[in-house]
Amino acid sequence: MAQPVIPSRVLANVEAAITTLRGIAAQVQSARTALDGRLGGGGRYETEVLTNRAGDIAWCQQRLAHFREFAPRNGVDSEAVLAGLGGVPDLTPSPAAADWLRDSAHPAAKV
Repeated sequence: MAQPVIPSRVLANVEAAITTLRGIAAQVQSARTALDGRLGGGGRYETEVLTNRAGDIAWCQQRLAHFREFAPRNGVDSEAVLAGLGGVPDLTPSPAAADWLRDSAHPAAKV
């Protein structure tokens, strides 16, 4: 049986969301190692990245949620497609950043 074809604009949206999340994940990792790790920020710099990029994260998560909702209705295994694109980066705050978020009631705590 032939695999369903994903419309190019849908795939482009999914790829854009994953690419954006990868860039944010790289910024988070840099903040963890280059700033929090070296300067002893205790999650502060990681928190700043998550806070500053919260709108982008939300947009990407919304796009991916939409894809996950509608893909199966069209015979597409959304998780297989996402895995084939390299997977969705994990943006879960580190324990130090989670503490910072909780203690400061920072808006990025909803990330």
